[in-house]
Amino acid sequence: MAHQCDTVLADGAFKRTDLNDSYYTQLVIAARYSRKTYKEARQRTDAGLDIGYEEFKLNGNYSEEDFEKWREDVQSSLDVEQILSHESSVLLSSGDPEILKAWSECMQAGGLSMYIEPKGDIEAVVKIRWNPYPAAELNPTVEQFSVSEGVSIRGGREYAKAGAKIGIRAERIISLTRDIPGSRILAVLSTKESGVGDAEAFLPERKKRVDKPVDVRPTIVLRAHQAMRKVGVEVGGGLLADYGEVLHNAPPYSVARPNSAEFDFNSNAGGLYRLEARYAAAQSRAVDIYLNGKLVVDGGISSITGSWTNQQDHIEGVVEIKRGANTIKLFRKSVFPHISELRLVPVDRSGLLSA
Repeated sequence: MAHQCDTVLADGAFKRTDLNDSYYTQLVIAARYSRKTYKEARQRTDAGLDIGYEEFKLNGNYSEEDFEKWREDVQSSLDVEQILSHESSVLLSSGDPEILKAWSECMQAGGLSMYIEPKGDIEAVVKIRWNPYPAAELNPTVEQFSVSEGVSIRGGREYAKAGAKIGIRAERIISLTRDIPGSRILAVLSTKESGVGDAEAFLPERKKRVDKPVDVRPTIVLRAHQAMRKVGVEVGGGLLADYGEVLHNAPPYSVARPNSAEFDFNSNAGGLYRLEARYAAAQSRAVDIYLNGKLVVDGGISSITGSWTNQQDHIEGVVEIKRGANTIKLFRKSVFPHISELRLVPVDRSGLLSA
C-alpha cells in the first residue's frame, strides 16, 4: 500500500460513528481497541462509537471486567497484528464510499495501491492501480505477484505475470478463489522500478464466535484422478499440454458419444453437504450429477470460465449423503468441460457452512 495516504483513511474513518455496518471497518476498529486500556476505550465509546464486529460487539454500559473479556476474545479470534499492519488495505475492502473516495483523491498525487474486494466467501478480486508521480511518468513492470497458501488465481493472470505492465492510471483486476470459504488472503506485488515500490493487500479471515457444537465432519475432496469408472473421458493428456490434471473428452475426441465418470467415496457421517465443482470451460457444457443413482443436479457444472484452462470454483447445490459408501456420477450426452475436482462441504439444515 502507498503509506502516504494511510493517515487520510484513519483520520476519515475513525472520526465517524456511522461505520458499524461495514464488517471490515469493524475489524480494524476492534483490532485498534483491543490494544487500548479500559479508560481509553471508554472515552471513545462514550462518544457514540460501538466497538467490535458481529457477535463480538461491545457497547453501552460495560464494566472494566466486560472490556477485559471482550479484548481477550478479540485477540484470540483475530490476527490483530496483520490487521493493524495492513490497516488501509482492510479499510478499503469495506467498500465504504467515503473511504474509497478519500483514498482515490489522495492517490491522485501519485503512488501504487492495491486492495482486495471480497466477492462472497470463496471469490475475491485484487484491484491494482498506479498513479505516476508528477516528475516520473513511468509505466511500472511486475517483478512478482504472489498470494497466500490456499488461494489461487482464476482470472487476470496476464496482470500477475513477471514482466507485465501495470499501466498508468489504469485499474488492473486479478480474480482469486479460496480453498476454504472466508479464509484470509494476503497478496504481495513487487515491481522492477526502484521509484515505484511494492504493495501488499490483506483480507482478514471472516470469523464468528460459535456457541453451538462444532461440526467435525471433514470436507470430502474428489480429484479427477480418483474417478473409478470412466466412459469417453481421460485424465490429463488432451490436445493441449496445459490442460492439467482434469477430466475431459478422450481420443478420438468425438463429440457424438456420451462422457461419464464415477467417484466412489466413504463418509464417516451422513447429512447435508454443499457440492462444489472446480472446472474450466470456454463454452457451457452442462453436466448431470447423480448421487447414489439419483439425479441431484440437472444441468450443473455449466458456467463459462473464460478458457479451457482457467479453473474456477462454483457451487452446484446442497445434497444429502449417507454414512458409509457413496457414489457420485457425472454424465453428459456429449463432451465434458475440463473438471479438476469435486468438493463436499458439511452444512447444517439452513444450508450455511458448518462451523
